[in-house]
Formats: sequence, structure tokens, C-alpha cells
Amino acid sequence: FASAQRRPRGRESNPEALALKQQIRNNILAKIANDRGVSTPAPDAANPSKDLAQAIRLKKLQEIADKTKADAETTTASSTSTSSTTPAESTTTADSTTTADSTTTTDSTTTDSTTTDSTTTDSTTTDSTTTDSTTTDSTTTDSSTSTSTTSTTPAST
Repeated sequence: FASAQRRPRGRESNPEALALKQQIRNNILAKIANDRGVSTPAPDAANPSKDLAQAIRLKKLQEIADKTKADAETTTASSTSTSSTTPAESTTTADSTTTADSTTTTDSTTTDSTTTDSTTTDSTTTDSTTTDSTTTDSTTTDSSTSTSTTSTTPAST
């Protein structure tokens, strides 16, 4: 059977078609690289598509790092810890005199107490821009008033 014999297919054996396909792939990769702002991969690289994808990822990571750095410079975070010590002194004096034969006196019992308060405050400032727009319409009407005074002085004779 002549029809059952394997014949080479056109794609695998035509070097001109293979070169044209490779040129088309290279042109597409160059356009994508140009659109994304990265360098064009070498056309003779083992896998130029993979190289282009890696370059795009690296550029995106660099943009994120630059943005994060800029945000960190404009954001202020501070932490303040304040503690105060308040001594509390208590003095109790009890003098007691009994008219019987015994006298009981309790003198000065002092209790010192220390209280420590600790407050931690975290503050984060986020920059925001607010644009306020005010429009004022005004109408001015000009009005003129003229006053005319006529005086008559009799002629002297």
C-alpha cells in the first residue's frame, strides 16, 4: 500500500519555514519587551520566552520595591513609652489613753506603695491629598448717581 507509507510532513523538513517561524517569534518577543519596558531577550537563547518573562517579573519586583521604599519614607511610625512612679505614703497614728492603770499608744505606721503606669502609643501617619474646590459666582451692578446743583447769584448793581 503506497498510501500507508510514512511521508515527511512539511513543517519538520523545511528550513525556510522554520527560520520564518523563529523570526516571527523573535519579533513578537521584541514587541512585548518594548511594550513592557524591558530589554529584548537574545534570539539565540535557549528559551527567549522564559528569559523575557523573567525580565518582566524582575522589573515588576523592582517597581514594587521602589514604591514600598517611597511609601516607607513618607510614613512615620513612632512608639513612645512613658512610665511614672508615684510613691504613696500613708501614716496612721493612734494615741489612746485610758484612765485605768495602763496606757496604750500606737505610734506611726507607714506604708509605702509604688504604682507604675505604662502607656505605649503607636502612631502611623498616612499621607493623603484632599482637593477642595470652591466656585463663587458674583454679579456686580454699577449704578451712577449724578447730582446737579444750580445756584443763582443776583448780579450786584
